[in-house]
Amino acid sequence: MWIDSCSYDITWETTGPGIDHIRLLYSTDGGATYPDTIADSTPNTGSYTWTVPLLISSTCRIKAQAEDASDSVLAWDESDANFTLTLKGDVNSDCKINILDIIRMVNIILGNPPPPTEHELWTGDVNCDGGINILDIITEVNCILYEGDQCLFCTGSLAKVAQEEVSKSTIVHIFDVETSTAGQMVVPIGIEAKVPLAGVQLALRYNPDEMVIGEIQPTERSKDLTLAWKAESGELTILLYSLTGETIQPGNGAIVEIPIQATNNGDTHLGLHLKGAILVDEDGQSIPTSIRETQPSAPLPKEFALSQNYPNPFNSETVIRYSLIVDRDQSAAVSLRIYNIEGQLVRTLIDGQQEPGYHSVRWDSKDQAGKEVSSGIYFYRIKAGRFTDTKKMILLR
Repeated sequence: MWIDSCSYDITWETTGPGIDHIRLLYSTDGGATYPDTIADSTPNTGSYTWTVPLLISSTCRIKAQAEDASDSVLAWDESDANFTLTLKGDVNSDCKINILDIIRMVNIILGNPPPPTEHELWTGDVNCDGGINILDIITEVNCILYEGDQCLFCTGSLAKVAQEEVSKSTIVHIFDVETSTAGQMVVPIGIEAKVPLAGVQLALRYNPDEMVIGEIQPTERSKDLTLAWKAESGELTILLYSLTGETIQPGNGAIVEIPIQATNNGDTHLGLHLKGAILVDEDGQSIPTSIRETQPSAPLPKEFALSQNYPNPFNSETVIRYSLIVDRDQSAAVSLRIYNIEGQLVRTLIDGQQEPGYHSVRWDSKDQAGKEVSSGIYFYRIKAGRFTDTKKMILLR
């Protein structure tokens, strides 16, 4: 496989009287015709460096002709088999630029397997800035929508010159937490934009020991765009783009909502940080962006609550979450105990004063003496002031 704009060595061997020069040609129809010339007249040195033109074909061949001084062909030979010429944007090397390439680029950005090959990294960097990001996706989308099979990247063919200087500076920020029920919160991410946005890429950092990221949702501003995201090892990547030319309109407001299950044991500070943002306008150009760093805080719960353990059923460990409201003394005497199906006490997980907020505790399926308990149905019961609640869980070994 050869890639456009890259250089490759063509080699040959030929001897005989009267050879003046070598003519090199290439075919894109498997050798049926050779209408295109690589070199009209190159010395018979045995090699020639060819910079591949911008084209796509899976049936390419090269032909070398030994000619005399009057350009009469003395001998010729062609490559033994077809090879592929590909170009920027054809990430999956099927000689087409389409949604399959965009999906692969999205997976590369999100870090989904398999790891990208060198070829994918090169062809996916369609704007030639040294990496694959939302800019490349929007450029590729524009190419499919408006250029068809004539996509040419890194050549300036897609660049559009603004008729007047327009300030496009955009602010990305985290809004205040909107809802709170038994540790469930929604954190909106907002954008203050002066121009329509064709694509958004956000990078956030969070502490997986303090929160669990739920299913991220678009808002009214972004509902017409495709949303892709991945949360792993404390890194959250969010992509918004459209395959039909839809945009996020100018204005100020949330573009995505991030559901969070707090596990920070009473601390109302959420360790969610905006690391970076790439915003793209309708022309596929990057927009100057600033991040307004604010630290969202989890509002104190409005009621006592005991959540269902997760996972359930579980094999060896499970997490129990609960919320405590503000008491008269700003703390509550809390007990959380595990019982077997016969009502016998198995383990006391919590027994003492705790601050109001969202809490979690992990049960390792061991009893008070540290011995592993058997599979079966168990109950966990919380008591906090006048609040009591009991839920069932299933241990499967």
